[in-house]
Amino acid sequence: MGDFDTDWKITGSPDPATPDPQPSQIQAQAPVQTYTPAPPTPVFQGYNAQGQPVYGVSDPQVLAERDANILELNKLINYFSPKLDLFKAYYETIDDISKYSKTSIAPFVWGVLVCVQSIVFIFMAATASHNNNKLIFTLIAIGFMLIGAGLIALRNFKKKRHQNKLEELYAKMEEQSNNLKILYNGYSNCVLPSDYIDPRILEKISLMLQSGRYFSIGAALNSLLGVAGVFTRVSKEKTNFCQETAVKFNGTAAYFSAYRYMNIR
Repeated sequence: MGDFDTDWKITGSPDPATPDPQPSQIQAQAPVQTYTPAPPTPVFQGYNAQGQPVYGVSDPQVLAERDANILELNKLINYFSPKLDLFKAYYETIDDISKYSKTSIAPFVWGVLVCVQSIVFIFMAATASHNNNKLIFTLIAIGFMLIGAGLIALRNFKKKRHQNKLEELYAKMEEQSNNLKILYNGYSNCVLPSDYIDPRILEKISLMLQSGRYFSIGAALNSLLGVAGVFTRVSKEKTNFCQETAVKFNGTAAYFSAYRYMNIR
């Protein structure tokens, strides 16, 4: 388990494979289901001072459970929010890896085309009847050959540079991933899977509970995942991400966050 020290640095060690399973956490493989049967349908009560719709019910048991969920969510927000910069830095590293994984082949293609053109001029020089023409065509062929070789060399140089940068980025990503796993494991009995503990997701769920329309963290998360295509996209991205990172990190998948696939505003 990990915790914060007095300098707000993460301490502890990550699980070698995935964040520790929490006894009461909601399963990540399917949208969270909290109530059986479903709670009473909220009744529209009007608008608050900010112009937002307000809903509510009169069932004391439902209201008590909603308050308990809000209290637990506030604890989650207070725990994870101070590390929002770590989440952001992790996403930036992933974006950089995606950028440096793509090396343009345009210089190589142009280099080959220019070299082919130089061969054409060599043939013209060989078949020219006048010495002056032979010399001109030969010089042009040499120039094209040098340019083509330069373009090919440039592409190879950029590819090598990108490979070196990727090695640095993957090392950085592994460290950040481990820190996020430590952060998650440091919260005992988290009610949410690690995929959904980005502070911005928690803030969104908090607003949904406070509106009075949702009575549990699970119900609010279900609503976010229930938007057309969201849960399918999250599941697909997680599968691909875990497979790709497991190859890079000796069979251990990196930390995955669903934040960027949930349309959180």
